[in-house]
Amino acid sequence: MTRLVMVEWSTYDLGKCGVVHCSFAGPILILGNSMVRVAGVMCAKAATISLRYATVRRQGPGTPEPAIINHPSLHTRLLPILSRAYVFLGLAPLIVASFNAMTEKLKEGDASLLAQVHSRTAGLKVLCTSRAIEDLEMGRRSMGGHGFSAHSGLGRMYADYVPSAT
Repeated sequence: MTRLVMVEWSTYDLGKCGVVHCSFAGPILILGNSMVRVAGVMCAKAATISLRYATVRRQGPGTPEPAIINHPSLHTRLLPILSRAYVFLGLAPLIVASFNAMTEKLKEGDASLLAQVHSRTAGLKVLCTSRAIEDLEMGRRSMGGHGFSAHSGLGRMYADYVPSAT
């Protein structure tokens, strides 16, 4: 922060040297960038666990019983979770690239990208964390009683991840 502020020693006035509001922007934006990636990982874990369970679990009429992955209701619940995982994990590097471009401009004293990157990061942080929490819960519920079991791991992941919602 001292590199962004200067002191006029003859009058003891504190003056601005560069872009002062950028000193706190870095850590906040880095945290937001990592939250998009973590949300993608959480969606991927929820999709993997619940889809593997649905592939193995057999229930219904007929011999042999069909795998529950063939039920259309599970398709509408689980495939969006999988697709969001791909979207969030693909979006994370793009957000990091825009953050790096903003950082380079800030080194030159140009803060023109700061508001744009901040609004993207803040919006995506809210969207990604809330959707990942919903997806963890949907994956857990799609497994029926097995989703509540500690062996599935989804209950613990849900409990650990819920506080990250903003």
